[in-house]
Amino acid sequence: MHVPSIDVYVSYRCNLRCKHCFLGEHLNSNLTFAYDELVKLIDASAEWGTEEITLLGGEPTIYRGVENLVSYIQSKGQRARLVTNGLHGFAKFMDNFTGKRPPIVYFSIDGSSPEAHDAIRGRGTFDKLIPNIRRSRELGYTGYGIMSVNGQNAHDVVPTLQLCNDLGLEHVNVHFVTNRGFATEESIITFERWEEIRAEIEEASRGMRVTTRADHSLAKFGEYSGYCSVRAEDNLMIYPDGRAFICAMFFDVPGAHAFEWRDGRLHRNLAGRTEVTIANSGSKTLCPAMEYVNPKLIDEAADLGCTVGCIYEKVGVDRGAVTIETMAHGEVRNA
Repeated sequence: MHVPSIDVYVSYRCNLRCKHCFLGEHLNSNLTFAYDELVKLIDASAEWGTEEITLLGGEPTIYRGVENLVSYIQSKGQRARLVTNGLHGFAKFMDNFTGKRPPIVYFSIDGSSPEAHDAIRGRGTFDKLIPNIRRSRELGYTGYGIMSVNGQNAHDVVPTLQLCNDLGLEHVNVHFVTNRGFATEESIITFERWEEIRAEIEEASRGMRVTTRADHSLAKFGEYSGYCSVRAEDNLMIYPDGRAFICAMFFDVPGAHAFEWRDGRLHRNLAGRTEVTIANSGSKTLCPAMEYVNPKLIDEAADLGCTVGCIYEKVGVDRGAVTIETMAHGEVRNA
């Protein structure tokens, strides 16, 4: 197994309850990795060829010792990244971090105004986030954005990208929200609307410095590469309950995790029907998880002459130029 980049969910603890969060009720468990277990995991990642480790949660910046974890990752010659809501935990991180270089930081930003952002993330979150982004830029942090698109903020994608551009963020990942965790089927947008949004992003990008990557969730028949992160086994997400998935889309499918982290080692899950057996026995022309998440989207895509692609295949846009890339290992081709 070769996994250049891994995601480590250090804890389910979070100070927010965002309406689209795929972790859902797991956030109420407060389950957390022991610090020494995370050190073992970082040490083990060298065996997988891991060059980059992303710390997530919950909210990773409220994990005690996260500053030391970032420094430890960097001491191993690996890149460290944080995905944060940018609130008081991140402000405290900036106060306490004394490493040689700051990590790359991904800020979750779901609207261009307090009204839009707070409707998804909670009252007052926008007005706390924006000053912290500005401060991080002054301190030399490389900042990226993450926007998760649902029915509440679909109208606000381009203004949010413009805000990210104005804040000096380098890049924004734009995600299509599916009905997992706290997200309901009623809250997601149609694939037809998603295609319109991707076209809006492409047009707006011509006047922006910030680059974007949007999920290639909808691919026309004949244009889908057939890439699947599960079949490639080139992605890994490890959660505080010890489950390790290749694809987050399988998170709520009982027993589907491909691996387990226990006793300081990664073990393949040999019990039951895992994401690997599902992917290898299913269709090679659409996302194998979608029939478990929302079968209606498969029919909706077919009506548009399309199939449901892998969420780890991205449509990259840079000043109007469009490429398709595989997120896990950076393969790029022209769209």
